[in-house]
Amino acid sequence: MDIVLLDALDPNAGGGVFPAGLLREGPGALTRADLVVTPEKNALNPPPPGRYSAFCGIGNPASFRRTLELAGVEITEWRTFSDHHSYTVKDLYDLSEPMITTEKDAVKLPVDLRKKVHVLRIGLQVPDAEKIVDDVIRRISG
Repeated sequence: MDIVLLDALDPNAGGGVFPAGLLREGPGALTRADLVVTPEKNALNPPPPGRYSAFCGIGNPASFRRTLELAGVEITEWRTFSDHHSYTVKDLYDLSEPMITTEKDAVKLPVDLRKKVHVLRIGLQVPDAEKIVDDVIRRISG
């Protein structure tokens, strides 16, 4: 089966087919898909309510921001870096505390900064997952 995961918040994956965006193929390729799934992101460890400076260096920063907002985070400062950014103390020196970022970014922080940043764990939830699993089983069973 050809199963495609599509980000509902950014279906063009940042601008289209690589190198313009993150898509491996153009939208026309979706006609070959047996199943298109649009998972939702959710915070697995929402921070205590409050105001946070948020930062990230991921491929889709808008998705992280949306996840924070849905978790009830009030973003006072927002800073994005290129994907796979290697952080230095200078990158974050002027952000007010408390700060929040992704797990992916936290492992790239200098050790002395890690204790000052709330690390948001993000999970994927597939709406109607049982129906999708039943559909997959039905299709592969013939």
